[in-house]
Amino acid sequence: MHAELASDVLAANQGTVFLFNSLTARAQEWVDDNVVSEPWQWLGRTLVVEARYASGLAQAMQDAGLVLE
Repeated sequence: MHAELASDVLAANQGTVFLFNSLTARAQEWVDDNVVSEPWQWLGRTLVVEARYASGLAQAMQDAGLVLE
C-alpha cells in the first residue's frame, strides 16, 4: 500500500473552458513563473483557460511534478 499524493491543482472541465485552481503554494508559484495570462482569466486563485489550451497546460504541470485532481 502506498500513500496518495496530495493534489496541487484542481482542474475542472466546464465545457468551453477549464478551471485550474492552485491548491498549494508550489502550484501557484509554478503558474506565476510559467503561465502568461490576462487579469480577466482569474477568479481568485482559479485560472480560467480555453478548452483548446487545457490539455497542454495540464501536461506541463504534470511534467513539472505537480499532481492534478
